[in-house]
Amino acid sequence: MLRAVRAIGVAVIVMACTALPSASPPPSASDVTASPATPGPASPAITPATSPTPVPTADLGGWRKVATTDVMGNGPTDVAWFKDRWVAIGVDRSTKRWRPLAWSSTDGVAWTASRLGAIPGRAVSSDLVSLAVRGDLLVAVGWSSSELSQSASVDLARSAGGSGPGHVTTALAREGPHPIPAAACFPTLRSADALVMTSTDGVVWTTVPERPSLKGQPMLGVAVRDGGFIAVGGADGTRRSATWTSPDGVAWTRGPDSPALQAGVMQGVLPIGDALVAWGFFIDPDVCPAPMLWRSVDGSEWSLVSDPVGTQSLWRSISTAATATMGLTVVGTTAGGPLDLTTADGTTWSQHVLPDDLTYGPIIASGGGFLAGGAQSLWRSPDGDKWAVVSTPQVQFQLLATGPGGTIAIGDATDPGSGPFVSGNDVWLGPAGGP
Repeated sequence: MLRAVRAIGVAVIVMACTALPSASPPPSASDVTASPATPGPASPAITPATSPTPVPTADLGGWRKVATTDVMGNGPTDVAWFKDRWVAIGVDRSTKRWRPLAWSSTDGVAWTASRLGAIPGRAVSSDLVSLAVRGDLLVAVGWSSSELSQSASVDLARSAGGSGPGHVTTALAREGPHPIPAAACFPTLRSADALVMTSTDGVVWTTVPERPSLKGQPMLGVAVRDGGFIAVGGADGTRRSATWTSPDGVAWTRGPDSPALQAGVMQGVLPIGDALVAWGFFIDPDVCPAPMLWRSVDGSEWSLVSDPVGTQSLWRSISTAATATMGLTVVGTTAGGPLDLTTADGTTWSQHVLPDDLTYGPIIASGGGFLAGGAQSLWRSPDGDKWAVVSTPQVQFQLLATGPGGTIAIGDATDPGSGPFVSGNDVWLGPAGGP
């Protein structure tokens, strides 16, 4: 079955291994609660969520739509507040060779295209997928490749780390008795080089020169750590990961290879406590692709995180990740429905049942807790366990970010005549902290 998806990295028609849940009516829950999970056993029981309490669907909770714009086309992949403005990155897919783009806005309403430095290699496609802010420096990472196939069957990555929304979608698990060949589940991008750009104002960008450490693997996620930057990535053709560290966003050192990195492809990374947690996938004949987690103390040596809930082979996706004061939350689904996993150290995990509306969508750290974009609503949680609807705009948001004056949400513009790809973006602004 074919479905159209909005992708970061490669946006394409998807040959799905199983269908995503169809859009349901706007959720009417003001408070959906699941019993807290107790860390310990590999497969703790999941407690069903309680029945929701209806709330008016017109309740926007302080959120308002401020713009519907085609300036960003169908390519925004990450957004962050930097100094005095919102900055978004993405890709122009209007021609055969894709080109990275960046935009900025001081109010979230009027968006202006930024000026990018020269892209290495005129005969390659390039994309920016992840942002990280450190003081007066903004770093964007992505990839350049001559292997791009616009008929690829699943997006390369939906990933972001650092100050961005921390969002990754890695597609779909097995359905039915027959294994799905890996080739039917993932794109034909077999190799790529890392692309890095820096900016001190969010408007003018400089491309980091090509160098050996940036060759051979794409960067898909970046985060700030120990006064510098940590990046991760990988190409499906090699089915292995790569990591990099940088003190300034310009000089990048490639991390050592290891069996853990050879086990799968990293798509994003975030600091958690005294460690780093990376997420991504591996490909096998039965699951396409299957989610994976990695942990590192120093960003150089990585180990695989064992299946936190004992149901990894049943997961349909790792869909979101974010940091907050209590740690990291990763959202996925099992055969029984959507769940999220929370951790304060990347080692001990607890699981919680989620409302169906939150199976796919971004989550960010906000106001000491989490803010999540559902299929048609925005949700808030203080701990990743208890979730409450804060707004029902009936929009599928793709990106969330917070700033000193408020929170921004960017979603697909509703346009039935736009064809398989989105022709514009709805921009919403809400209160600082989520609320």
